[in-house]
Amino acid sequence: MRAITDATFAACDVEPRRRLTARNVATVAGMCAAGLGVTAVPGFVVPLMAFADLVPVPLVDPVVRRQVGVLTDPRRQPSPAVRTMLEVPRSLPDEPVVLPPGAGWAGAATR
Repeated sequence: MRAITDATFAACDVEPRRRLTARNVATVAGMCAAGLGVTAVPGFVVPLMAFADLVPVPLVDPVVRRQVGVLTDPRRQPSPAVRTMLEVPRSLPDEPVVLPPGAGWAGAATR
């Protein structure tokens, strides 16, 4: 996320003041709940921060997207657990699966 937000800030000619940084979702939520700052997180992370009673605000301009993929070693046979995990996106119905607010599908061609 840091690389994405840094690139977005640079593209918008914004230089944020940073005092604290953290990588752990619970730590970031706790810091925000304590009034130590704000953060930008992917839509899938927002439900994980619910314990902190934070109010998510959608970022609408500019819209920031990221691509998520799966890498496998072609020299190795995937384990049954990996095969099952890889089958999940392939078996999704044609109609969109409901995602958390702020998360979305890039398009059916990417599934």
